[in-house]
Parts: sequence; C-alpha cells; structure tokens
Amino acid sequence: MPARWIPSIRRIILGVATYVVAIALRDVPDNRAKVVYGVAGTVVLCVILADEYWTSVRPNKKIEDLAPIALDGMVGPLIDQLKANGVAARVNLMLISRTWRWLGCRRYFCMRWHKGMENQPDVNILFPIGYGISGQCIRDRRPIYANPEALAQNPLPGNAKVRTDHLKAVLSFPVFEPAARSGIQSGKLLGVLNLDSSYRERL
Repeated sequence: MPARWIPSIRRIILGVATYVVAIALRDVPDNRAKVVYGVAGTVVLCVILADEYWTSVRPNKKIEDLAPIALDGMVGPLIDQLKANGVAARVNLMLISRTWRWLGCRRYFCMRWHKGMENQPDVNILFPIGYGISGQCIRDRRPIYANPEALAQNPLPGNAKVRTDHLKAVLSFPVFEPAARSGIQSGKLLGVLNLDSSYRERL
C-alpha cells in the first residue's frame, strides 16, 4: 500500500467509525444518544486535526521557514551560472499539502518557494501528488531527470499541463522531513525541489 494513502485511509476509518456509532445509538434514549454521539464526534474531529497537524502542518512549516534561507544563497549563483551558459533555468520547492478539495482526502503539490519563476504561467501551480515528474519523484523516493520524452509520459492534469508545456527538462529531488532534536530522521517525504528549463537537453 502506498504510504501517501495512509492518512486518507485513517480519515475514512474514523468517519466510518462515527457512522457506526450513530447507527448503534438509534435505540438509545434521545438525550443520552445525543451526548454520546456529540462526544464521539468531538473526539474524532480532534484526532483528525491532530493527525493533520503532526503529519503535514508542523513539518511543512519547518521547511517553509528554513528552505528560503538555506536555498537563496545557493540557488542564486547556480541560476546565474546557467544563464551565462545560455540556459534559462528556474528552481521551485513544492510541498505536499491538503486543500478543501475532495474534503481533504486528496493531497496536492503546492509551491512554497521559487526562484526565476516570477510572471511565469506556472507560478504557484497546484496539482495532485500522483501526477508529473514531481509525483514520480515522490513515488520512487529518489532524484529524477526528465527529458521531453519523459515529460510527455508523465503529464500533469488539465490546466497544469497547459501551463507547463514550455518545459523541456526537469530535475526533481525528494525533500525529507528535517531530523528531530535527537538527530533521527523519520524518512517522511514532504515534497520535491525542482530545477527546470525550457531549453532542450541543456539542463
């Protein structure tokens, strides 16, 4: 079972559990049933919110705070060097986030930082994590280089595809959750760091 499905499955199980509790309370006197069902619903909601915080919000917040500081000094000179060699390169950091779409059961790539993408058609693009080279990078948990042929085999859905048709090469790196205070990493994937270009075979 893909690890990306686990949070969604947990939510489905909790939702089914609350429904089962509601059915089981049909024969209980009204006042008592309302109290029990209200408590059960509150507990389920708290568990869902806690799960969302610890699996997505907290680690993503760490990356959002640290990545721009760590990347700005390194990426600027790299882009300048590539530009001097005739390559129009860009860099972006896409983190896995949940949106209100599909009631939060589906995860999306949301752009949290970028360099060289100002006024570009795909700035702040949003798409489900199962698509594109970024999605393949998450599945394989390793860096991936995609030439035009590979990009055609891993298209983005709908509007996102139209807005990224100009790309000819993409290099994606998986981004893992930072190590805890103990120094031990969880191995949890938070997103991808992409280096892309609109020049064929120049990246």
